[in-house]
Amino acid sequence: MTARPTLPAVDWLQLPLVMVGGAVGALTRWLLMEWDSSDFWVILAINVVGSMVLGFLVGVLGARHQRWRALLGTGMLGGFTSYSALAPLMGVSVFSGWAASLPYLAVLVATVIVGVAGALVGLASGGRLSRSAREGVA
Repeated sequence: MTARPTLPAVDWLQLPLVMVGGAVGALTRWLLMEWDSSDFWVILAINVVGSMVLGFLVGVLGARHQRWRALLGTGMLGGFTSYSALAPLMGVSVFSGWAASLPYLAVLVATVIVGVAGALVGLASGGRLSRSAREGVA
């Protein structure tokens, strides 16, 4: 008989933080996408900025401040960024022909590459800020 895996303990105070943060992030993304009709460029900008800010947040907070990470990281930035928003645009363009899907494919690839680069820049700068703040206090 195999042992059932146990679920991690839930901090029930984090659940509403994630929900509120997710609502604010998703609403912000929606407003930006409504403001500019060139969807894939807006999605690219949202994902790159969101990845950079999330990297910065993780760099600053590290493993500390779980509730702030739940609100701002998982919730707000998780709702703000949307790699999946490219999927329907890509699907529609594929049905329009290969040539029509090339700009969306380029944006999809750029989103991943530049998003990861942005996350690395944010992580490095957030970590540097956190270290300098700790050294200044100590």
